[in-house]
Amino acid sequence: MCEALREIWADDIERARSEGLTLSVVTLLDVKDTVSTPLKEKIGKEKNIEILNSWVKLAASVSSAEEFEDKMYQ
Repeated sequence: MCEALREIWADDIERARSEGLTLSVVTLLDVKDTVSTPLKEKIGKEKNIEILNSWVKLAASVSSAEEFEDKMYQ
């Protein structure tokens, strides 16, 4: 039973990290530019923490949402 709870908590923590990073990316971009709904959806579909971390850094360094979208998979 304890192992099952640990797995559930680990999944919940991972999901919360993903959601937090997604919000960070969109917020950083929103400060600089209007973020389109399709781009928000594309960002929201990503669940890989490493990719989301790289996108936070990218969002902080670009000057527009369009530039972010052009560079997000490079």
